[in-house]
Amino acid sequence: SYHGSTIKVSAREAGNYVHIEVKDEGQGLNFNDMQKLFTKFAKLSSKPTGKETSHGLGLSISKSFVELHRGNIYAMSPGKDKGTTFIVSLPFKYKPATDASEAEINS
Repeated sequence: SYHGSTIKVSAREAGNYVHIEVKDEGQGLNFNDMQKLFTKFAKLSSKPTGKETSHGLGLSISKSFVELHRGNIYAMSPGKDKGTTFIVSLPFKYKPATDASEAEINS
């Protein structure tokens, strides 16, 4: 996000999950950015707004951590210069699977 802009963070319960939403007023994302957003070493059209460097790993690593907790992460943006909303959905608790393929979600 741009210096001085607002970032909103909220959480809500949805069934057996908690949805954590982070919404900014930054550069937003175009269609091509959305297609490669969570891939390793992704170079997006948006540039860092605080003169920081980017190696294209942050969202890929975030996705890996969320998935290790049997959750999902996704992003929405109405377009360039219209901000982005990231949503992380995590189960309240889960029972580890007996095999490596899947976990059973418990309420």
